[in-house]
Amino acid sequence: MTSVIESAGAVLVDSPCLLRAQTLEIDGGEYIAEYRSPRVKPNQPVYAPLAEYLAENPHTVVYEDEVRDVMMMGYKAIIRLYRLDD
Repeated sequence: MTSVIESAGAVLVDSPCLLRAQTLEIDGGEYIAEYRSPRVKPNQPVYAPLAEYLAENPHTVVYEDEVRDVMMMGYKAIIRLYRLDD
């Protein structure tokens, strides 16, 4: 079965080389896609908008991986997909 991204929603954070997070609708469900440098920690100011959104919205991590990305600080990126729970 192929998943379909139906719409890209609100951008929560867009900080080049550090972090990008946005809401998505996939197969009728609501998700948050996070793409961040491993140098960005959840307690840092750049992460605050995403941390606040996650704190306010029950969620489950459904995917996580680390990839090489020379455009990100540290030349790596963490990809994390959260499903928002009802």
